[in-house]
Amino acid sequence: MAVVDDPKAASDATVYSVYTDLKVMRDIARTCTRCDLCKTRTQVVFGDGPYVPPGEIGIMMMGEAPGEDEDKQGKPFVGRSGKLLNTLLEQAGLKRETIWVTNTNKCRPVLIEGKSVKNRAPTPPEQKACEIWWQNEIDLLKPQIILCLGATAAKKILDNKGFMITKDRGKWFQGPKNTEVLVSYHPSYVMRQQGEAFTLIKDTVVEDLREVVRRLEALRAGTAPLQPWQKSNKPDDGQLSMF
Repeated sequence: MAVVDDPKAASDATVYSVYTDLKVMRDIARTCTRCDLCKTRTQVVFGDGPYVPPGEIGIMMMGEAPGEDEDKQGKPFVGRSGKLLNTLLEQAGLKRETIWVTNTNKCRPVLIEGKSVKNRAPTPPEQKACEIWWQNEIDLLKPQIILCLGATAAKKILDNKGFMITKDRGKWFQGPKNTEVLVSYHPSYVMRQQGEAFTLIKDTVVEDLREVVRRLEALRAGTAPLQPWQKSNKPDDGQLSMF
């Protein structure tokens, strides 16, 4: 993977093109007023990761929305849940710097009660307003796999309101733009567990991450078995004989 630390100095025209498009989109997103979250945010939290040719990103990790720390620093998953995520990635043999990390919502949704400011889930209109950003991230980077963290991100990416993380976690789904999608628990959910439950859920996320690694390696080696939806789209022998 040709990761470029300074995309401006890249000799690969494809890498430079991706950088330019993402930079333009990031700059436009910074002034976004598509929903009322623009009134309470500190800044837009755009995706973060390596600038590589389309299709080489491998994994795009999709969370729900920025929290307080992300809103302050302008990068996704930098708070306590982000630190836990980094640990889980390391245990699974993944390096965060090779992954594009982002959220379905780019601004922090908050619940303001007097002087109290708390995180909350984004509303359907807020999610709808933010679709343009993550859809364009997928269009530009063309990841092979999208790992959704939490049910909120999964429902949006899969366009499946009936998704239930209790029964659908760890399964592969057909995603947008020919991506393959796997869903695991959000690090913030892991952090809310205690005792044996914490260890169990944490280990489950690590195993999901390892499954993503295995699938990506197989895809790149050309040895990945077809997913159920890919089998249904593949012509049978009778169809092939017609050509």
